[in-house]
Amino acid sequence: MRRSKDEVAASILKSCISDALSISQLMAVVNLPHKLLKYHLDRLLSFELIQFEIVGRRRRISATEKGIHVLKYYRNAVAVLNGVVGLAQPSPNTIEEVAVL
Repeated sequence: MRRSKDEVAASILKSCISDALSISQLMAVVNLPHKLLKYHLDRLLSFELIQFEIVGRRRRISATEKGIHVLKYYRNAVAVLNGVVGLAQPSPNTIEEVAVL
């Protein structure tokens, strides 16, 4: 079964939250070829959901604070659609911030 763009983006964000990963590490974790991963990274970078850090000779990818918030909202939306109840309600100010995307 194919994953949607949103599912792939969520898996990239989830992988980059705890540790900054290199592109090759991220390819293995999210199970994507380089060309597709590069497309999704460019897309996430344009929305400022991830950032690149230079460590030695390697570029490391990590999630930004905005990316972490977007991932939380995505997970809540999926949970609501799947019938899970009892989620925290976001404040109106944060909804406006995410709506900018």
